Amino acid sequence: MALGGEPKAQKLSNRGGANQAHMEANSGTAFPHFLDLISLYQISEWLEPDHDNNASVFQEALTRVEGLTLSHDALILSQSNLALTIYRRLRLLSVNISNDVLVRIVRLGNHGLDAALRLAEDHSPWWHVANLPFQFICILLAIDTRESLSHIGPALCSFRAITRLYNTLRKPWTSLLGWEGPKTCLYLKTLTLTGMNF
Repeated sequence: MALGGEPKAQKLSNRGGANQAHMEANSGTAFPHFLDLISLYQISEWLEPDHDNNASVFQEALTRVEGLTLSHDALILSQSNLALTIYRRLRLLSVNISNDVLVRIVRLGNHGLDAALRLAEDHSPWWHVANLPFQFICILLAIDTRESLSHIGPALCSFRAITRLYNTLRKPWTSLLGWEGPKTCLYLKTLTLTGMNF
């Protein structure tokens, strides 16, 4: 029992409720996207190695990611990154991933691609803006279906547009994603279309 006769657990619970109410009260002022960011973080915790890593957990995480309605492009990038991470975890489990899950992964990847292009056009900080298109292209190649490969062309066009907007060709330290990234994706696409394993 805590001082005053209130159980410690109940006291902590009340404090947590007060903190939650405080966050909700301020979420539309100083931190308009704070609760969305917390939601993304909470879902990302499901992907930690010490959690119960089975297909149903990852599919439930995907459902939660998909259910978020986000208004800021940086958050949409994080949403897409989470979806791509969930796909990679499912692949590591060597499970048969349903076509429905693949369609949802591709849809969220495309949302992230659109957000990345908008952020690039606004000249927003660029790291994940270039990273997500590259990762999405790699996953489209890994899925390796007629549907997924049909998205490679538009994704590469967006990737090239982003590198042009950030003018990364003049910055040697960004050459991997700025120049070598699209070249590598084209090479991998060629290997996939010719039936080679990599």
